[in-house]
Amino acid sequence: FALWSDKEGSGADWFFGQRQTSSTGKYLHIGYNSATSFKFAFYGQDIVVPVTDDQETWIHWAGTYDVDTGVRVLYKNGVEVAQDTSPAFSGSGDFIIGGLTGASYSGKLDDVRIYDKALSAREVLEFMSKKKPDQEEGLIGHWTFDIASDSTASDVSGNGKDGVISGTVIRINSTTPVAT
Repeated sequence: FALWSDKEGSGADWFFGQRQTSSTGKYLHIGYNSATSFKFAFYGQDIVVPVTDDQETWIHWAGTYDVDTGVRVLYKNGVEVAQDTSPAFSGSGDFIIGGLTGASYSGKLDDVRIYDKALSAREVLEFMSKKKPDQEEGLIGHWTFDIASDSTASDVSGNGKDGVISGTVIRINSTTPVAT
């Protein structure tokens, strides 16, 4: 995954998740665990990093998971901040952007991308500065939220992974530092 976020508020806030069940290795959730930590979690198999000064400023987060080796890496603004080896993730179900079931993200999200491969450190740096990527290998979905709709989050990857918008959406002119 890769995305830009601008957190508002001081509590736990989740960017997205995929939940089959609340059991180890079957519940993907990514976001702020609290005002002072960020979590890239498979439920019980978690990377947790301390954060400071993440409120009301755009931060680029990217996380990779190599299915073959189990290596998981978390990047903040293009710099690796944590790495571990995790047993296999086996979750399934609906993928929710902007929160988890029953909880929504308090802040702004932009340029959300999901991949079916582990990005290299070079790719994370390269892709974080491109608003409209040129044929990114492994790109499953890309949501820029630039296409005005109150009901659809359009996937601009060409893969047809449009999402349904639920709740209130306020569109803003993004100030994320990416090139068009």
